[in-house]
Amino acid sequence: MKKLGSVFIVIGIFVLLFVVFTKVKTFYEQKKLVEEYTSLFFSEQSSDEPEKPIKEGQVIGILKIPKINLETPIKEGARPEDIKYSVGHCHPQALLIIWGRRIKILLSLVIVLILMESFLID
Repeated sequence: MKKLGSVFIVIGIFVLLFVVFTKVKTFYEQKKLVEEYTSLFFSEQSSDEPEKPIKEGQVIGILKIPKINLETPIKEGARPEDIKYSVGHCHPQALLIIWGRRIKILLSLVIVLILMESFLID
């Protein structure tokens, strides 16, 4: 019985170490992304120069919430690798596509339920 207790203590220590390692890694990755964004040189473009398109995964800003002492980078895109250490930015058209799919699934379920009900009543 003492061996089982020792095993649980060791497992608990490993879980705590994993959580601490993950938090420290996330902190340093976010710090690196914020420094990358702040080190960029922003010069005013003339109106006749075309704007450069924003690439997927590029840092486009910093989200600051002073009340909770949060400063995290914002990346273009919402892929898992984009939102692992930062906040993702998604175009409104992408949100409409997601909601359109959900509404289509919901309507399909309603039709199936109506058909099942009509067969059960007959």
